[in-house]
Amino acid sequence: MLILHLFHYIGFTGAQIFNAFLVLLILKRAGKLFGAYRHVMLVFTFCSMLYSGVEIVTQPVLHMKGPMFVVYLDGTAFPESLGSFIACLHCGTFGFLISVLAAQFFYRYVALCRSNLLRFLDGNRIFLIFLPCIFIYASWFQLVRWGMSATIEKRFYLKFVREKVRSTEHSELFRDDLGGADSMTASFIAPLYWQIGENGEKIWRFPDVTSAMICTFIIMTLSSLIFFFALKIFFHMKSEKDHMSRTTLELNRQLFIMLTAQTIVPVVTMYIPVGLFIALPFFNIGLGSFVNYPSASMALYPCIEPLIAIYCIKDFRMVVIKLLPRCKTRVTETVRSVYSSKTVVQ
Repeated sequence: MLILHLFHYIGFTGAQIFNAFLVLLILKRAGKLFGAYRHVMLVFTFCSMLYSGVEIVTQPVLHMKGPMFVVYLDGTAFPESLGSFIACLHCGTFGFLISVLAAQFFYRYVALCRSNLLRFLDGNRIFLIFLPCIFIYASWFQLVRWGMSATIEKRFYLKFVREKVRSTEHSELFRDDLGGADSMTASFIAPLYWQIGENGEKIWRFPDVTSAMICTFIIMTLSSLIFFFALKIFFHMKSEKDHMSRTTLELNRQLFIMLTAQTIVPVVTMYIPVGLFIALPFFNIGLGSFVNYPSASMALYPCIEPLIAIYCIKDFRMVVIKLLPRCKTRVTETVRSVYSSKTVVQ
């Protein structure tokens, strides 16, 4: 638990610092460089900071209990109704982040492959591409609240599992559910996919299964759209490279590499782990000691994402390279002044 929360704090601190620095770079350097696309980058950067903020407030701890997965809020002790709301908000923010990434790819696709449609996104109308993202946020929130909320039945199920394991001969290996918290009062969200009836039959729970399947479908749909836009952009750049200026081609290449990296990293750190976390309880399979890998990796992702943009965009990277000697000089001067002051005192 200590190591997991250390990931949460490192991810939050790094995300706020690096994203704030990226915002400054976008505002100062990306005006003439990217045009209207800088607004899309700013929105994604602020969304990443928002996600990191929600992550540190909740500090989710993940568990699997048979046909059930649990996302427990370990950051703050919330009243039951508020805790349920914030848990749903955390899950909604996760879906919102991937939808904003898809919106970035959509804009680059329109700008490169369907430039005749750019007139519909002039000025403030560029923010219209984020309306589906808000809809996904609200839908995800409602789906989690409808099918995954912490009902009294699920609280008793967790309590029953704990007491059952404690009564076995391997009780010394048992770890309290929800990181030692009381399942009857803790804030969490958890779908319970099925239960065993009186005659041993498996009884599927429609709201829990449906909400989990729709959330998974949203992730798969957005991932497919991102993949589609990426392929279209790649083949368009390949076919039009002889008709673009060297500067334009290089800039588009940098943006494409940045977006590709910003897609691959969350797929590895967020979407595949979360997809497994949602799917495996259907088959009564757990992740064992790796169950909290998604929580740790999702906490670190907002910290990594701005570094990708800073590294891939040449102008941003050059600013950092120019700043490093200055930082080194200032550190050296500070160390020397501290050392000389100690010498004088002696």
